[in-house]
Amino acid sequence: MKFTFEKISDEDKERIIADANKGNGPAVEFAKYGDTYFYEDPGWAVDRWRTSYLIRAPLCTTSGTSQRFYYLFSEGEWYKLERRTMFSNQFVIRGQEQVRPNLLSHLKEQLTAAFAAYGDMGDGKGDHFGATFLPVFVLESKRR
Repeated sequence: MKFTFEKISDEDKERIIADANKGNGPAVEFAKYGDTYFYEDPGWAVDRWRTSYLIRAPLCTTSGTSQRFYYLFSEGEWYKLERRTMFSNQFVIRGQEQVRPNLLSHLKEQLTAAFAAYGDMGDGKGDHFGATFLPVFVLESKRR
């Protein structure tokens, strides 16, 4: 599976907003923070068939946009990822215990390929040392 890093065009923006309104998509977050998010000129990791993509979630904080949440849109379904801490490579796929094991394995492969293209901070440049960014998937903590 091949993902490439691209800047999000106006056409892509329209598609993301339409996709966000489907199923369990992040429609509320894009409705609330979408203008701020797209003003930042974000990029995405998109597969060669343009059926799956990884984007940073548009969650705003007092210090700007949080880098802790991401979304994978894969074959018509949304999956929310939480980064353990701002600079960690550990990620939780929210609700992963309800995902069939073979689908979860496929999602992890997609996410690994997507983050390799997307990079650590969504600039396509790898981690802060320039190496390919590789996520480590961990279980959701029962403490919140």
